Amino acid sequence: MKYDFDKDLELSQKYEKKFADYLMSKGVPKVKLAPKCRYEDYDVLSGVGTFEIKYDRWMQSTNNFCLETMSCVENNSLGWFFKTKADKIIVFYNDTDFVHISMKELADNWFDRPEIWEKKIIQQEGWTTVVWLANCNNMFGLMTGSVKDE
Repeated sequence: MKYDFDKDLELSQKYEKKFADYLMSKGVPKVKLAPKCRYEDYDVLSGVGTFEIKYDRWMQSTNNFCLETMSCVENNSLGWFFKTKADKIIVFYNDTDFVHISMKELADNWFDRPEIWEKKIIQQEGWTTVVWLANCNNMFGLMTGSVKDE
C-alpha cells in the first residue's frame, strides 16, 4: 500500500471532529478543534486538556501502538511524538473505538522501557519515516474508550 500523507491527514481530521463531538456530548466545557494547518500543537482543546488525535488503520489487526519519531513530511523532521504539546493522545483503531494515554505516561513507556519497542523504517519515493511499535498489552497506562452511543 502506498502511503499518502494528505489522505491520512484527512482521515485524522474526521476523527478529530468525532472526538470533539464526543467530548461535547459528555458535557466537557470549552471544546474546540485546533486551527487547521499541517503542524498543530494539538488537535482538540477542551476544559479538561488538549488531545492529539490519530487514526491507525493497522492497530486493530496488529495490536501495536505506533509512535512516530521521524516524520515523512519534511526530511529529517521530528515526528509527532516530539512535536505535540497535547496532554493526551487518542488513537482510533476503528470507527468508534480508541486507546488513550497521557503524553507523560507514553514518554515513560518510551524512555524507561525501550525493550517493548521495535523500530521500523519506512521509505518511499525520497522520504523516510521512523516509527516504533509496541504491543498495546505491554504498555503501562494505556486505556481504551469508545465514542459509541450509549
